[in-house]
Amino acid sequence: HRHKEKASNVLASSIRMAVVLGFLELMVFLGFWISGKAHSLLGVPEDQINPLMTGILFMVIMWWIIGSVAGVLVKAIVSKGLYAQTILWAILLKVLEIAILIAAGIFNMNLFHVLWIWAVINLVYSLIVFRWIWTHLFEIGIHWKKGGSWKQAIINVKNSAVLTLNNMFEQFSASGINFLVTRYISLI
Repeated sequence: HRHKEKASNVLASSIRMAVVLGFLELMVFLGFWISGKAHSLLGVPEDQINPLMTGILFMVIMWWIIGSVAGVLVKAIVSKGLYAQTILWAILLKVLEIAILIAAGIFNMNLFHVLWIWAVINLVYSLIVFRWIWTHLFEIGIHWKKGGSWKQAIINVKNSAVLTLNNMFEQFSASGINFLVTRYISLI
């Protein structure tokens, strides 16, 4: 928050790398799908795998476009002293997630519908949060006066490797547990 030019460069570089890492996640997902291993991994019959994987694809694309960048921006906004507000936004997201799961149970939605609806809700939510972040980080250059650098992006990845791995494990545990549960128990 003191060195706005440097902050702008670090932020833009971090966003570059976040987009690349999100793309790699998309490629891993597509690799599972194309290889034909997804149905055995998820325990879903082969005739039902394409609608389910399409729903998951919506989620993965949403995470690539929104989630990876949001992870950087939410951490950057803390430098403005807005940690409490970021927690409130996170609580709202959890409430929305619970609401969609309750609605899925009540209306007997299949997993495909839950996934694409959740992707759309998350997209709309993220756009609102991005607008809020934009107003608070405008002076450090969230509008990317400078595009950052790949050198700075690689330095950022090295410096945050432990945090990145921790976030990957958290994301897997949050998303993966849902798929493991639905493998053995129906959505109802």
